[in-house]
Amino acid sequence: MNPTQFTSAPPIQHMSYNASAGTDPLQGSGLVAAARRQASQIFESEGINVVQEIVSKCNAIENQMFRGVPVATRMALGEFLVSRRITNPGDLTTRQENLCAWVMLEHTALNPSQKLSFNQLQSFAKKPAQLDIATKIASQLSLTQERFTR
Repeated sequence: MNPTQFTSAPPIQHMSYNASAGTDPLQGSGLVAAARRQASQIFESEGINVVQEIVSKCNAIENQMFRGVPVATRMALGEFLVSRRITNPGDLTTRQENLCAWVMLEHTALNPSQKLSFNQLQSFAKKPAQLDIATKIASQLSLTQERFTR
């Protein structure tokens, strides 16, 4: 064979799938429904894990309150909430919500590189009075507007 001669490649044949009009090819095999179920289960289990993690960390803080809560315990909750940008999952007590709001403010004040979403803070400090207190605490901790993100 002469290297300067090129032979033409055989034409590419396309695969085709004939489905009735208006149907998704994946629906016939049940893949779409199975994927939706699996995604829903993952989302629900992730939500449950987040609530359990928050409650566990809040309980650790509350159990140590009479002796003085070590900074590491508060920082663990703050890091978990702020770095993952977790908003209130909705299954917390008012006491836990307030504790989370305070710890997020403290964590952001102690870590200048961390940004706290105002919407995230507002999700934990739901009532106007709670949000007002959180805002006053933020100013006492010298948390300026640029430390908050939208």
